[in-house]
Amino acid sequence: MSSSIANNLTKWSNEKLRENKDDDDDLYEKKSVEHRHRMKAWKEAERQMVEELVRQKVEEVAKQKVEVEAQRRAETEAKAHIEEVVQAQGHQEKVTLLLKQI
Repeated sequence: MSSSIANNLTKWSNEKLRENKDDDDDLYEKKSVEHRHRMKAWKEAERQMVEELVRQKVEEVAKQKVEVEAQRRAETEAKAHIEEVVQAQGHQEKVTLLLKQI
């Protein structure tokens, strides 16, 4: 068996490995180890992807909360300003009426 074939165990089926009587146990174990390493790497990549998605969602929710709070604050300030203007206009009308009476 050539070394290039032996090194590329990931392409071998389990059945083909079993047919190789001379190195059956060693090759099967190597393929199993390679498979475990690939699965571990895949699971780690998947875990990192999920962590990144969760982090992005947390950031998005935090940003939305800040935007909502800023909007509420702006609305409150606008209402307060309107009330001040209305009160000032009311005082101006009273002063105008008093001046007309004089």
